[in-house]
Amino acid sequence: MTRMCRFLVLTLVLAVWAITPALADSFLVFTEEGLPKGSNIFTWCDTPPCDVSTPQECATPEGSHNLRVRTNVWAGLGVFLNIDPFNQPQPENLSAYTNGEVRFFVKTSKDLKVEMQCKVSGQTQTKTRFLTQHGWNGLNAWQEIVIPVASFTTDPVCLAAVTSPFMATVENLPFFSSFQIDNVRWRRANAHSGASSVQVQGRQLTVNGKPFVVRGVAYSPISIGEDYRGSFRDRPDRYLVDFPLMAARGVNVVRTYSSFMTTGMLDAARANGLYVIPNFQVDTAQLGCTAGKDFMRDRMRETVQEWKNHPAILFWLIGNEVNRSLTNTALCSDWYPQLDSMALAAHQAEGASFHPVGTANSETSGLGDICQNGCSDDTRLPNLNLWGVQAYRGCSFGTLFNEYQSKSDCARPLIVTEFGADAWDSLSGPSGAENQTLQANCLGQLLGEADQALAVRTAGGVSAGQVVFAWSDEWWKTTCAGSQWTLHDTCSTWTNPGYPDPAMNEEWWGIAALDPADPNARVLRSSANQVSGSWNLGAVCNARVVSYNKTTGQTALSFNPAAGSTDHTLYYGPLSSVSTYGYSGSVTGLGATGSSSLTLPSGSLFWVVVGRNNGAEGCYGKSKTPSATNERPCFPNAASCSVPQAANRTCQCP
Repeated sequence: MTRMCRFLVLTLVLAVWAITPALADSFLVFTEEGLPKGSNIFTWCDTPPCDVSTPQECATPEGSHNLRVRTNVWAGLGVFLNIDPFNQPQPENLSAYTNGEVRFFVKTSKDLKVEMQCKVSGQTQTKTRFLTQHGWNGLNAWQEIVIPVASFTTDPVCLAAVTSPFMATVENLPFFSSFQIDNVRWRRANAHSGASSVQVQGRQLTVNGKPFVVRGVAYSPISIGEDYRGSFRDRPDRYLVDFPLMAARGVNVVRTYSSFMTTGMLDAARANGLYVIPNFQVDTAQLGCTAGKDFMRDRMRETVQEWKNHPAILFWLIGNEVNRSLTNTALCSDWYPQLDSMALAAHQAEGASFHPVGTANSETSGLGDICQNGCSDDTRLPNLNLWGVQAYRGCSFGTLFNEYQSKSDCARPLIVTEFGADAWDSLSGPSGAENQTLQANCLGQLLGEADQALAVRTAGGVSAGQVVFAWSDEWWKTTCAGSQWTLHDTCSTWTNPGYPDPAMNEEWWGIAALDPADPNARVLRSSANQVSGSWNLGAVCNARVVSYNKTTGQTALSFNPAAGSTDHTLYYGPLSSVSTYGYSGSVTGLGATGSSSLTLPSGSLFWVVVGRNNGAEGCYGKSKTPSATNERPCFPNAASCSVPQAANRTCQCP
């Protein structure tokens, strides 16, 4: 779905919604996403009111908006933190950035004074630098300036009490002048343990050499009472609650909606067995000029270089539903060539072992925008590694996967980067009601169809996975007129006849509901059980021998694949040891289609087929004695499994 983002217009004292400061890898001061929570921009000039604006321009370093100051003699602006009821800034602890740097883009023909302020023992201290001290080239063109924090101060007391992380002033000019500022942030270096090896092989993904299926959820870590920018800061208050719950439901991937990340978030993801798909946002206004495209590509390259070595990164998504707002001519002439150039830049930033790159398209005309001959096919986009599609056809995907399979010059995997159903039934009663059963039944049907379209599951399958929209309800969308972020709206802003209830309710798509009385509570809906049943590793059922050659031991098997599996293993032992499950060997790599050929040793044998996924095994089935409730022991014995068993496995047949 489109993320309803908008840039807020500044006033004389510019109060912009914003981001709670966090000691993450980056502290965003002024970006396309806004300002730190509770902050204002203050301005000063020779002749108030000061001429400060946020023009939209194609050739802007980050997004299409920047801060512009115009003046006759002197003027400046600054971001001031934690403004109290008396309009006074209060200190913020930024001491974690002692060894970091202040980065920003500037466009000016005059040397600017760049400052920060702190408040120590009740006294304001101002630390000053000038552009000429930090490599400014003197040209009236966009240039990134990097100032070490230590150039301002090394005093830990000051850095623990910052009231303004950035101020810029132009002084004593004889003529009219202006300057522009963009993408201001404090940043500290991070170090990561090393990338996971992620590759595209045909229509499949592999991670560290093993088949991998994306079983993801769309994730926006936003609290009740915040708008979408609540996700542009480190949110341990959200993800430390959510990630364990996700993992318990069989989720293995978190899809976010920006390229803003923190090491803490990524570390927590991997600690819970999760990978992350960051989404690099694209401002289509930047597609209108060469400079805008170059800036966009440079930001993508910088993002990849910063995060490529974290093992939680699965692949990069560039753009979310960019195709939705462009004509076909613009798609073919501007967007898709730019997408391919950004994918190439990402590959070059990583080298030969690059993470795959994809994009997430909206179904504006079925799959017409994907692999369009002479426009977006494999030949025209040689550096794109996979396609994503947001599919909202109702409680069935219909012919979506067949449509993709029938496309020519289109051999890459397809990932359904959004699908689902909302939990509000507008047809229930006089004013509508939550209907968990309706959501769960719809999602269950979709999950089943998505599973059968997997390349690991079905011969000719085109899919490498899917992402349920969404993990939790999104109160921030404020779909009702005059609503607030503290209200759970039930208004519908669009209709979709493919669903039993065609009125789409934007704030109710979560498989987990939020509790306004307890920010740590997640109320898992019935749809979460559908996800768990489909994605947690289950048991193999209805296994049988199709053919067996006594002379060669060549055996053909058929079986119902375990739920959540990407591969299977057969364990065997002499029939005389069946009562104790005395395994003597194994055959790996049976695949996940439900049929396999293998060679078994001679003699009378017992055997068990077990599902695998993401380095773990599922249930070995239920023992017949002494009770059918007992799970069979693992290989080679219950005391020492050769492959770890999934903690949330189930012994139920699919």
